[in-house]
Amino acid sequence: MIVAITARIIYGNQHYPALPMIKAVMAMQLNDPTRSIEILKRTRPYELTRAGLGLSGISGFYAVYVRDQAYFKLGEAQQAAAEFKKMIDHPGMLQNFVTGALAHLQLGRAQAMINPAIGNSPSALPVKL
Repeated sequence: MIVAITARIIYGNQHYPALPMIKAVMAMQLNDPTRSIEILKRTRPYELTRAGLGLSGISGFYAVYVRDQAYFKLGEAQQAAAEFKKMIDHPGMLQNFVTGALAHLQLGRAQAMINPAIGNSPSALPVKL
């Protein structure tokens, strides 16, 4: 299946980083986040682009999101927070992709990992109406 996808991607658009993203997700499913991060290094030049898949397109930030998940698995919250912040700082690129909403959630989780006291602060408690 990956051979067919590769042929389609190369034929359709040589500059679309879909294949590395697919390989990185597969590495994550095999519990190899280090490999996933290594694979996604090739996608960095395309992170601030919008590449099409023949449908409505997909943000280049999907690769950033996958990399962030790998950083989380490795316990590298500082790097994950920086990557999520990069996503949040470009709302025009995120548009209405689900990764935009998830970036806010994951940034909060990364900040809580960096400073566990944040999760126990009064502002983090549920609001009672």
